[in-house]
Amino acid sequence: MHRLVYETERTAVAERLLKLFFVERQHYGADYGNGLTTVKQPITRQVILKHLQGHLELAAHAIESQRSLSLWSCWDLDRGGALTLYHKLTRKFPKSSLVLEETGGSGYHVWLMYKVPTPSEIAYGISRLYAAGVTDEYYPAERWIQPGGYGRMCRIPLGYRRSTGRWSRLIHPKSILNVEPCLPGRHIDLNVFREPVPWSIRQARCPYKIPDRTGTLNCLYRDGSVGLCAEGLCPRWRR
Repeated sequence: MHRLVYETERTAVAERLLKLFFVERQHYGADYGNGLTTVKQPITRQVILKHLQGHLELAAHAIESQRSLSLWSCWDLDRGGALTLYHKLTRKFPKSSLVLEETGGSGYHVWLMYKVPTPSEIAYGISRLYAAGVTDEYYPAERWIQPGGYGRMCRIPLGYRRSTGRWSRLIHPKSILNVEPCLPGRHIDLNVFREPVPWSIRQARCPYKIPDRTGTLNCLYRDGSVGLCAEGLCPRWRR
């Protein structure tokens, strides 16, 4: 068992890791000692408990595969770069929404946690902005992924790295239970990161579509009428 995770709080920590890091719940990354592979099964608390016990090391995909949403931005750096970036982020975002981690590998992770699933192009924009001049390794690494696809994944905290024989160690906060994700739009202008999104993703994100008996998607946006859900007819999005 990880020395910082006591028996009485292990279940609570597993639940917190699930909520904070896994925007994608239908598949996850796992390393049993031979490198990361994608496991095409739902992530569960029981699997995360194995991560905390050191039986495997888990990774979370940065982008949810159906609507292209993200729950965090993450940067992979050396110690000096991590400390510099962490302090820079604390001047813009609440310290409680940040995680600074020594990975157990050769570097450090800095995480910015989001309170609600955020469009991946915005999370990508934030990651890329703050990576400039400090690192080429950041997540999400893509603006979005097509529905059903796979984006890049990142190892989550509190795991055991078999290749080095070392545990991940939290530098801030002392417990993952103390993380309080933020709404990034309260601290930074998100409009600078918005850009045209492919129709397939806009359609997947839309709450007004509904399939009929034939599987055709219909639009319920207009009051009192039903229309076909199609890019050229969409009343909510500009082409």
